[in-house]
Amino acid sequence: MVTIGEAAEEFEIPRIKIYRWLKAGRLAAYRSGRDERAKLVRRSDVAALLEPEPVEFGAPEVKSAA
Repeated sequence: MVTIGEAAEEFEIPRIKIYRWLKAGRLAAYRSGRDERAKLVRRSDVAALLEPEPVEFGAPEVKSAA
């Protein structure tokens, strides 16, 4: 687990992006046992949000009226 600032620096993204993910519920934050004010995030969670989502190409599925 890393602080929000450490994650932003490591992944070269703005801190505000991480705060927006937290506010939107896309990323979970944890409290540090040593410093109650520090919010921690998992590196793997941040990395997962930065992965591009797969896009499927092809004709859209047609739903039949039943």
